[in-house]
Amino acid sequence: MVLLDCETTGGKAIYHRIIEIGLIVIEGGELIETWQTFIDPKVTLPPFIQRLTGITPGMLKGAPVFLISLKNC
Repeated sequence: MVLLDCETTGGKAIYHRIIEIGLIVIEGGELIETWQTFIDPKVTLPPFIQRLTGITPGMLKGAPVFLISLKNC
């Protein structure tokens, strides 16, 4: 089983961006592996999201960028 956690800059998919992705792999009830990365959203991180997630702009600086356009979806 793989558990996925995704943090964003807000709740509107058309506007907000992903800032963190985390995975936990469990087999036979045992933790096998974890993986996590921050993602630079290239937009301002709202103060509310900083308080909610504990993620700060400094943590995102230099992180990989993941941009997707929903215009053609």
